[in-house]
Amino acid sequence: MACFALVPSPFLGPSSWASVASELSARGHAVLIATPVDAGVRPYWPQHAAAAAIAVPRVEKLVLAGHGGAGPLLPAIADAAHCNVAVYLFVDADLPSHGVTRMDLLRTTDLYLGAQVDQHLRAGGRHPQWTDAELREAIPDPRACAGVVAELKARHRDFFLEPLPVPAGWPDAPCAYLRLSKAYEPAAARAEGLGWPVRRLDAGHFHTVVDPEEVATAILDLSGLG
Repeated sequence: MACFALVPSPFLGPSSWASVASELSARGHAVLIATPVDAGVRPYWPQHAAAAAIAVPRVEKLVLAGHGGAGPLLPAIADAAHCNVAVYLFVDADLPSHGVTRMDLLRTTDLYLGAQVDQHLRAGGRHPQWTDAELREAIPDPRACAGVVAELKARHRDFFLEPLPVPAGWPDAPCAYLRLSKAYEPAAARAEGLGWPVRRLDAGHFHTVVDPEEVATAILDLSGLG
């Protein structure tokens, strides 16, 4: 039996993983959601790593999974938790790369969107500020959609310009990638180039909410537990 530590993006909250956590638990696995939180001031990444690490147990077989913006935090979380990770799993997530910023990652995922967001942030705006109506197509269930929207953490520009470190010696365990949406194909292709196992689902970024059964099955397969 494995223990799964599911890390939401720092832009989102536990709702983005809750249904997958329930599905994995129903299949007999220990599961927890390790949420990265901060006090709203820089530096953000050490606060995220420390907050998530508190929830991560020291077990023999730990699968550390990050969704979206949580991907670059996984090495720092493992380092802060002093845990023995069996598998790092990136779910429609950015990959760790020492010294890159979230703006760098956003531009890599979508150059046009990155430019738009940067312009919005330079004008004093925050991102993301999705509404219930904007996410309803991605998350058709009204209650599930409202839960994700309620937990959104819109960020100012300084958040996007913070360099994200990768501890020396990482990766120290096997890694795998689950691509849910075409927006993360560049990350999936990079993971494939690194020799990692990659699974592609033609779905959406919030497939963790929409179809937790399919996501849980893919996670178990990529973790060698299917």
